[in-house]
Amino acid sequence: MADTRFFTKQPAKTLDDLAKIAGGRVIGDGALKIDDVAPLDQAGARQISFLDNIRYKNAFMISKAAAAIVSEAAASFAPEGMALIVSANPYKSYALVAQYFYPEDYPAAEISAAAHVAPSAQIGRGTVIEPGAVVRANAVIGEGCWIEANAVIGEGVEIGA
Repeated sequence: MADTRFFTKQPAKTLDDLAKIAGGRVIGDGALKIDDVAPLDQAGARQISFLDNIRYKNAFMISKAAAAIVSEAAASFAPEGMALIVSANPYKSYALVAQYFYPEDYPAAEISAAAHVAPSAQIGRGTVIEPGAVVRANAVIGEGCWIEANAVIGEGVEIGA
């Protein structure tokens, strides 16, 4: 679970919806509402965890998580009543679910008053443009980019996300 002082958490989703995000299939109640991610030993009744390394099998077997993301082989170790998302890559699937719950929330772009940005340029959220930088007409700069001092982004160039 992420520190909500620094991250904005998204609303609960059904296990079916999370399986689509994770690229896996559900075993159990697909309508189960999940409202957060958590480690195996800390997860509770409305949270999802994962097992990717068999060394943590014992923690998985006693976990109180409502659901977990596991490989096909690890599914047999699930505690009774735990819903599962079966995935070919549980670690990646868990990362995708965590990213849903805690997406990057970029602030507005920071553009130096000493930068030269064409009115037709598109600047993504969270982008920083330093003094002396030039962004020409119809350029597109994605979210979270950093354009250093005196850099030149040409006309129609697309960079970043």
